[in-house]
Amino acid sequence: MKNLITLFAVLLCVVFSEAQTITSNNVLEYYARTHASLLAADPGSATVMLQVGNNNLMEVTDLASSYIALSQIGDNNTTYLYNTNNHRGNAEINIIGSGNSVEILGSNSISDGMKININANDTNIFMKNY
Repeated sequence: MKNLITLFAVLLCVVFSEAQTITSNNVLEYYARTHASLLAADPGSATVMLQVGNNNLMEVTDLASSYIALSQIGDNNTTYLYNTNNHRGNAEINIIGSGNSVEILGSNSISDGMKININANDTNIFMKNY
C-alpha cells in the first residue's frame, strides 16, 4: 500500500509540475522519469509498470518485492510474474513488439538482477525459479 501511495504521489507531482500531456512520442521519457523518481523515494521496494498498446495484460504477485520494472509496448502482450517465496526479486522486463508472452514463477539468487529485453513479435518465455 505504501508503494501505491508513493507511486500516485510521484505521478501527481510530475504531471502537475510540468503540465505535460503524455503521448506515444514522450511516454518512454515519462516512464524513465517516473522510474527514477520512485527509486529516489524508496529504493528498497518499488514496482513500476508501463503498458502502451491494445489488449495487453500484466499480472504481478510478489510477496517479497524489492525492485521490479515491467514495460510492454505493442499489442496483445502478456506478462505474468509470480513470486510467492520469500526471496526478494530484482528484475526488469521490457517487451517491444506484439503477441509476446513472458511467465516467470518464483525468484532465487540466480534470477536476482535479471533483465529480459524482447524486441520481437510472437515470442514466448517461461522461467521457473525455485
